[in-house]
Amino acid sequence: MKKKLIVIFAAFLFLTNISYAQNTPTQEEIQKYNLYYNNGISNLKNKKYSSAIVEFKKVLRFQPYDDTVRQSLCLAYLARADYYVSEEKNPKKAIADLKSALFYMKYWSDAQDEKEQNMENSALSNLASLQRRYEANLTPAQKFQNAKTLRAQGELPAAAYDFLTLRNNSQYAKTANENAGDIFKALNNSLKAIDCYRQALKAEPENAKLHFKYAVILDEANNQDAAAEEYNLALKYGEKNPELLDILENLWRSRTINNPNNAQAYINMGTVYQMRGDLVSAKAQYQKALSLAPNDKTALLNLASLYAAQGATAQANALYDKLLAKNPNDLDIIRYKASTYEAQKDYKNALAQYKTILAIAPNDNDAKNAIADIVNNKFTPADKYNYMLLEANSNPTNYDLQYAYAYEMHKQKKYDEALKYYLRAIELNPKKQEGYINAAQIYTLKNDYTNALNILNKGIAQIPYGAELLAQKDTLEKNQAGQLYENASKLYETKNYQGALENYLKIKEQTPEVLFAIAGCYFELKDYNNAILYYQKVLQKEPQNQQALYYSAMSYSEMGENDKALTLFNKIITINPQNTDAKEAINAIKEAQLAQELENAIAKYEQKDFVGAMPILNKILMKEPKNTYALYYKGLILEEQKNQKEANECFKAAINADNNFALAYYSYALGLDNLEKYQEAVTNYDKFLELKLKEGEDEYTKFARDRVSELRKFLNNK
Repeated sequence: MKKKLIVIFAAFLFLTNISYAQNTPTQEEIQKYNLYYNNGISNLKNKKYSSAIVEFKKVLRFQPYDDTVRQSLCLAYLARADYYVSEEKNPKKAIADLKSALFYMKYWSDAQDEKEQNMENSALSNLASLQRRYEANLTPAQKFQNAKTLRAQGELPAAAYDFLTLRNNSQYAKTANENAGDIFKALNNSLKAIDCYRQALKAEPENAKLHFKYAVILDEANNQDAAAEEYNLALKYGEKNPELLDILENLWRSRTINNPNNAQAYINMGTVYQMRGDLVSAKAQYQKALSLAPNDKTALLNLASLYAAQGATAQANALYDKLLAKNPNDLDIIRYKASTYEAQKDYKNALAQYKTILAIAPNDNDAKNAIADIVNNKFTPADKYNYMLLEANSNPTNYDLQYAYAYEMHKQKKYDEALKYYLRAIELNPKKQEGYINAAQIYTLKNDYTNALNILNKGIAQIPYGAELLAQKDTLEKNQAGQLYENASKLYETKNYQGALENYLKIKEQTPEVLFAIAGCYFELKDYNNAILYYQKVLQKEPQNQQALYYSAMSYSEMGENDKALTLFNKIITINPQNTDAKEAINAIKEAQLAQELENAIAKYEQKDFVGAMPILNKILMKEPKNTYALYYKGLILEEQKNQKEANECFKAAINADNNFALAYYSYALGLDNLEKYQEAVTNYDKFLELKLKEGEDEYTKFARDRVSELRKFLNNK
């Protein structure tokens, strides 16, 4: 058999075939399940479909690959689905049963005859017909949620069917296959569960939970080697799960007992101990393995890693050197050696090892990234800059080193130094856009637009279709206009509207954005005529610009031209019925107009111009029938006109509109008093006094209190 290895740094691979042991049933079990099956057949004939399903599922769990039982179960589900549609009128339950039947027909087994294929096609047609009516156009997310709901409700076969319809959907491949695997396992179909977990792992190969589930079912199927591989992968991608470690320890211990000369088993035992942090026991296992196989690479590597974990760098490196003596170009061992130095913060020697890797394999990205990590994250800033400068100057023909140092200086805002090395990098590799672009940025920061354009044109000459170069040039050419706009915006933010306006007006290309900004300045300067003029220019280019319409309307409103303002606000609502600002503005104008009309009416009332006040009040009440003050003052005018009955109706309506309006109660009480409706008058005087209680005594409360006293005496003596 091919030797199997386990090391801390990489998972080992087993290459054995999966086999499944089937326990031979006892005669008693056979009799019991025959009885279940016969019960199912009897129930099915007697249309007791739910009972039949229960009996068939018992048998199928015991003998999961029996096609006769499976087909009987499918028939029971199909019959019950038909019953749910025709008798109970319950399409939801029918859909679930059709899905359950299709799960057993389509996914449970690979064996299917022509008759069963016809049955499946019929079930699919019936399901599609019901789904068009009750589950039409479900998104994958909705299908997945339906499957989860069915699983939570215990409808496992129906849930599995929905999950399996999503197994090839990239978004749900992992979760759909995992859920389907769980259900197959729960229903005792190990073959299909294994397949689902395998498919789920293809979608997420580093999912520790999935590797654990896969390992468990492989273990249950007596495929111990493959199970061990999956347990170790679960450990690799997840936390050091104590349960997993126990399983692995028992596995490898049994192998050392069965074969005391099995060096690999001792190595694997050592790995388990090392994962637990029991370095003493781990070391003993590795040394035992080396006593059996002195040159075993895995044992030497694991023991070296153990020494490194203990901080024994010299012992670790001695073992690495022993391995390198046989193969000086073994990149993995050099990498382990570099990692050991790095763990001890010996960055100089770590870098030397990573550079050795690059000397052997110049494109090794892991080594490049490790060097970058040390330089960027573990060096002090001074050490980092010195190292990068030394590397650039020591390798004057290396583009990457020149550019990297220039970029670092650029980030540190050491622009002259950065520019010097960008120009060196450009000379070394004139076909890369990045150097030109960054050099142009520095020239721009120095306000040297001439050199900025020159360096970009130089790059475009080398790379005529360089999209980034062309975009940078376009940006640069617009930079002055952009700077002008930026300066104007800053002035606007500091409320220097005149200064902002002067800058905006200097911009030659008056885009809608610039025109809007100019209009905004005029608006803030209260030059509403010019504000409207520029908002109209915006609207000529963008007729449905809601902001331009809004502020144009506000300008009209500020000028007192509310009708024009309302026209524009209503236009906004036509464009966007959900525009709350426009709605609020319309309401504010209408409320202000109403308030002004009410003030005019009150002024006329106070001037005794009842004839002039009444039409205004009636106009207000046409717009707002429950306007408390309009009703109140109309009542006062009617009272003055000796129309007490109608006046009382107005006072009563005012009270209904606002039951805390004290003066309305007072006036209503007086009106009732005048009409000799004394009991009602007392009630309203009392309400008036109640509302005025906290305000103290005045002539109205004194009169009301005295009058109530008089009326009560009168009513008591009556």
